[in-house]
Amino acid sequence: MTQQQELKRKLDAAGLKLKYHLGQNFLADRELTRSLASYAGITPGDAVLEIGPGAGALSEALLDAAAPGGLVVAYEIDQDLKKLLQEVAARYPAFQFELQDAVTVNFRQDFLPRIEQRPYRVAANLPYYLTSKLMEKCLCELPQAESMAFMIQEDVLERLVDRGAKRQSGPLTALIKSYGTLYIAKHLPAAAFFPPPRVNSVFIVLRPYDQANNPQPLATALLRQAPADWQKFLHSCYRQRRKTLVNNLKNAETEENFRMDPARVKTALQNLHRSESSRAENLDLAELAQIYLDLK
Repeated sequence: MTQQQELKRKLDAAGLKLKYHLGQNFLADRELTRSLASYAGITPGDAVLEIGPGAGALSEALLDAAAPGGLVVAYEIDQDLKKLLQEVAARYPAFQFELQDAVTVNFRQDFLPRIEQRPYRVAANLPYYLTSKLMEKCLCELPQAESMAFMIQEDVLERLVDRGAKRQSGPLTALIKSYGTLYIAKHLPAAAFFPPPRVNSVFIVLRPYDQANNPQPLATALLRQAPADWQKFLHSCYRQRRKTLVNNLKNAETEENFRMDPARVKTALQNLHRSESSRAENLDLAELAQIYLDLK
């Protein structure tokens, strides 16, 4: 019996049917999950925040890597997976799980108090329709994480990797660059999952900059000291790509966006010797960070 067949048998025995609207594609290969935990940088004593544990295959690999002394706190939206996750918890006392939508959980308030000053990391097999939202959430709520590892759709990677094409830039890429460096750990074919999705996947790891060699010191400081405001500002800057930065900030009228007086934005651009017609995609992250500081 293959490991995927074993997983199918386990799901059938529990009377579980996959929920495609939740993007459920489970990992089953234990050797693969062990390698992913290694790529994620999990070491003994680490605390790990896991999003989307599913049937618990990656959870067990994370728990093994974090032992002794570590723990894994997992957030799973599917209430029907409770029994399978309870079985993982019975085998691993260091496993905690919450049957909650990770999008609605405040990680600073729920996860951090559980881990008792341990160094912490993030590992997530993300539902692809929530990739950007959950990555941004982790970056802004847990900017002190030792690393973040995400399973994402392969074509999303093209929008995240800096290949010198600023048209690919946006709030998420800016937040990633504020945090650290993106590494491609492993490409996974659809056949690595049960059931196989319609797309291939890639496991990426974000590692924070070395303090002594940080190419984005201003942006990193903003992410760590004022993450919510920095996120709102970036979303406002890229709100409409064809509009200038001046107009995007002027027209950002909703509460979640950052609104600035056009004259002040123009002055900030002039201080950088940039045109008043500049768009966010024409500016470096360091310049956006300086503009943010000038406008405060």
